Amino acid sequence: MGAPGTGSDRVLVVDDQPGLVNLYRVFLEDSRDVRTATSGSEALEAVDETVDVVLLDRRMGAISGDEVLEELRSRENDVPVAMVSAVQPDVDVLELPFDDYIVKPVEEPFLPERVDTLASYDGLDETARQYIRYAAKKAVLDAEYVGDPTKTDAYQTVVARLRDLREQLAEPPAHPYDGVDDGLDPD
Repeated sequence: MGAPGTGSDRVLVVDDQPGLVNLYRVFLEDSRDVRTATSGSEALEAVDETVDVVLLDRRMGAISGDEVLEELRSRENDVPVAMVSAVQPDVDVLELPFDDYIVKPVEEPFLPERVDTLASYDGLDETARQYIRYAAKKAVLDAEYVGDPTKTDAYQTVVARLRDLREQLAEPPAHPYDGVDDGLDPD
């Protein structure tokens, strides 16, 4: 296992499109140990305590990325996971325990930066991790949701939970979602 956020991290790239797996490997392999899987079952076999970050496609064949993520969490594996998908996020993402949601297409400079950020989450306490997960959910819906997410009950639940978590933290952890928690301070 590499030192978190140093570029020496072990990354598992999971996508059922081998061309994308190879492209992401090229983006990351100069300074990271990259493992790959092209199915949900391969991903579940490949994830162990040495994996620092998982980049996980949402829509795959027999076992979806959503199912892989749920299985990882049911095994109490808390490895940082970014869902990487061409699927336009809907309020269904609010139920998924991911740490980041990246909408395809993904460009090279962006991916290594996100992996570094994800790897830096290692060692954070549960409240900080939950804060980051809710911030990611709010950010992806704010940026990608078709329509107005603020009009959904699920979105309002995320905002309330994010506010509660922020109040529990002395200082919110660094995350890539600039402004996501603006206006959450109680009046």
